[in-house]
Amino acid sequence: MIPVDPSSPAELANYRYLFEGLIEQSVAGIYLLQNDKLIYVNEAFAKMCGTSRDKLAGKSLADVAPRDQRDELLRQYARRLRGESPENTFIVRIKRPNESTMRAIEIHGRLISYRGEPAVIGVGIDATSRLLRHQELEDSKARLSELLTYIQKVRDEERLDISMELHDAVGGMLSALRFDLIRIGKKIGRLTPLQHSHEAKVQLGELEDTAEQAMQLVQDTIKVVRQISEDLHPSALPHLGIAEAIKNDLEKFESRYGIRGDFHHAGARADFPDETVRDLYRIFQEGLNNVAKHARATRVAVSIRQADQWFVLSMEDDGVGMAGHAPQPGKYGLSTMRERVRRYGGTLDIAPGAQGGVRLTVGIPVAGIPVAGSPVAGQR
Repeated sequence: MIPVDPSSPAELANYRYLFEGLIEQSVAGIYLLQNDKLIYVNEAFAKMCGTSRDKLAGKSLADVAPRDQRDELLRQYARRLRGESPENTFIVRIKRPNESTMRAIEIHGRLISYRGEPAVIGVGIDATSRLLRHQELEDSKARLSELLTYIQKVRDEERLDISMELHDAVGGMLSALRFDLIRIGKKIGRLTPLQHSHEAKVQLGELEDTAEQAMQLVQDTIKVVRQISEDLHPSALPHLGIAEAIKNDLEKFESRYGIRGDFHHAGARADFPDETVRDLYRIFQEGLNNVAKHARATRVAVSIRQADQWFVLSMEDDGVGMAGHAPQPGKYGLSTMRERVRRYGGTLDIAPGAQGGVRLTVGIPVAGIPVAGSPVAGQR
């Protein structure tokens, strides 16, 4: 508060000059409302509104407010006068003369006492550019969300195609090769070593060993191809359900990486359509993949449960913590996980775990998931 002696004309004059310097030349619009009328507006406020001070001063709030926002502005003003909220922010949209686009004016107001009566003083800030940038950002997020959804769909389709190609084509060729090797082995076995020289006997023995080694290699390759095919698109997932699929994967994970996997199933709903089961499974897969790559953990605990009307999937490891799970440039695992959750109106939370690792919690509202076999299932 600037000290002023009201009995001193000189001090009052100085105060007036100070007022004019600060208020009149301010780039922010300033107004004073009392008895439903604009008692004062500075030049900046009038310019924001696309008019002159003379046309605003003394006008009632109802007269100058945009028609579609008039009732709300009057309610906000009445609330300020009742002291229900000391401060308030409101966006007024105005179309100024000779402009095709609407301007967004951010109005701030505060209750004061002026000449012994309640009044509202505040500032107006042109927020048009800021709100446009915000809208552009939201539009970009929406486009990114659509792109991620499309990428996920293409990726899932490619996984299915590759899985089928590996299983049917490559698997079929390997099986044919296996039977050819079996026939070769049988023919070698029918040859009587006694009819041949010592050198021929040695060569036949080596050939038989080579055939057996080739047979073992083909069998191992068939197993690997089947495993890759299953990892890309688990054929039994729709039949097993999410709980059994998670349990099976944790057993394989423990065998492969030596990281203990614990699973707890607390009676969560299981009648999800195939698409939902696949999304939940992919989220689990990505989380497990992060544990294997980054966590340096010795144990990971996974649970699924139903909390009120939410299906909850949680994963917690005892690894190095959040630093190990930091997003890597060019890696979109977390983004795709969030997008899979978003399409169901769910939530995804990553936080420090109780044992110093990381806890991943996914919640999906059950009401947003159609029952498997219903007419709307698969139409998401």
